[in-house]
Amino acid sequence: MTSHVTDIRIVYDDGKPIGVIMDWSDGTKTKAICEKSDRDNFNLDFGLTICMTKKMIDFLKSLNLIDHDETYMKAIDSYHRLFKKKEASKNAEKERIKAKNEAKQKARQDEARKKREEREREIEIQKEAYLRAMKEYYGDWWKGVTNPGPTDWWYTAATKGTNDFTFPDHG
Repeated sequence: MTSHVTDIRIVYDDGKPIGVIMDWSDGTKTKAICEKSDRDNFNLDFGLTICMTKKMIDFLKSLNLIDHDETYMKAIDSYHRLFKKKEASKNAEKERIKAKNEAKQKARQDEARKKREEREREIEIQKEAYLRAMKEYYGDWWKGVTNPGPTDWWYTAATKGTNDFTFPDHG
């Protein structure tokens, strides 16, 4: 037994369309009404599709191919769970990628910091070598200077980066 649509009616609430009712030639009706939270997003195509799906499920029930009245809702619920699981998986993947990118950024920052620190260590080694060479070259003069400071000409030249290396007369 085949059935065809005899009438399609739009259901309104406060002048807004919220659902669809389809009348079938075998005297049955199917309807699809938006949930209250989703009534601003009524879509006629979705409503018609839901009504036709419900009619197909009724037809399968009439052939005893399915035996439970809640089959449609169970199928919809399982599809909702599948969709939510897929969305959760997508979100988890996005979070994983975000965490991976953040870890890469932190690694780059750590590497740059290590390079800066290594460069500073190299400068300190060069400075110490220079100071030792000065001490060795001016050994007798150097003996009286135990803690070089800003008043010593060579210390000032070495630490301030000036090129004023006019050596004192040691007589």
